[in-house]
Amino acid sequence: MSMENQKVYLEECLTYDLDTIEKILKEAFLYLGINTPESSKILLKPNILGIYPPERYINTHPVIIEAVIRLLLDKKNTIILGDSSGNGQYGSTSRALEKSGMTALGQKYGIEVNAFDKHTNRVFINDKNHIFKKINLTTYIDEVDYIINIPKFKAHTFVVYTGAIKNFYGCIPGAGKPFGHFRAPGAEKFSHGLIDIYNFIKSKILINIMDGIIGIEGAGPGAAGKIKKAGFIGASSCAFSLDAACLEVIKTNPRHILTHRLGVERKLFSGNVKKNKELPQVSFQLPKGSALEGILNRIIPGLAFSKPFLNRAQCTRCGFCAKACPAGAITLKPYPVFDFKKCIYCFCCHENCPEAAISLKENILFKIFKAMGNEKS
Repeated sequence: MSMENQKVYLEECLTYDLDTIEKILKEAFLYLGINTPESSKILLKPNILGIYPPERYINTHPVIIEAVIRLLLDKKNTIILGDSSGNGQYGSTSRALEKSGMTALGQKYGIEVNAFDKHTNRVFINDKNHIFKKINLTTYIDEVDYIINIPKFKAHTFVVYTGAIKNFYGCIPGAGKPFGHFRAPGAEKFSHGLIDIYNFIKSKILINIMDGIIGIEGAGPGAAGKIKKAGFIGASSCAFSLDAACLEVIKTNPRHILTHRLGVERKLFSGNVKKNKELPQVSFQLPKGSALEGILNRIIPGLAFSKPFLNRAQCTRCGFCAKACPAGAITLKPYPVFDFKKCIYCFCCHENCPEAAISLKENILFKIFKAMGNEKS
């Protein structure tokens, strides 16, 4: 991969002002040497995790999407805005697109807004992949000329960080996402799977644009995380490069993130990026335990260091956790009950709980390892 592919545009941005963001994106296209397509069919792929309004900052903010739409419509492009939410239940993505402000954008600009679970899908095959040699993905990938990936900057309790590479997991329609977790248990296998999905899509990617103005830190990527201003927008034609540059903004070594390290090991990315500028570094909390857990699982395979734990006072018995569980390890009686003999510790229940009623409880051994690590640091 040439250094040209690894250029990243970063710009400080403290507010969701439409004109400001549109100006930043124009400058990003210019710096990256990307010509805005004309008369093309383009898929916008935001991060729509769940049924949350824009002021929760869990999904990609609609103002970022609107700025992209305005740039593309100026060149008479046909735009599709779509995703598949984290819950996996049929119909939940449509509700999420409406709640997040995406459906309103479609009505305002006359563009198609659609849930991937309501569109056709097909089996994509790549024998060189590590985990997902065959996987069902939306056929929008086939039908468009370009894809613009627009992730949200967030912490993630399972893989530590979710950004440009992780956002393509949403190209799996509906209930296929929990099944994907079942096929790729553990953070390392799952991260290989994320890179596999990227391999199916990368030839269509025009640009990746990070919504890093306000993100989710701590126990993200969902309602259990904390809203935190990161204050930037990033862009690159290379998803690996964009993730690396964004992580450096929050004083995090990209090599500590599995998708970055594995991308380098698989020779898909050199590990180097060329940025237009250095932004002021921001304090932003990522879950340290997840990285440590991955290391310890290599030493003690199969041992769970963290388990989901129900805060019954916050639970509304909505059943989202049970529907999101790929292993069928949650039963409603009427509150969620966990069967840890079935649990694969993917934390989809924690990620998809809209009430932040499921937290992660560390066992004593893991707490000791973390304490030892803190003493050395």
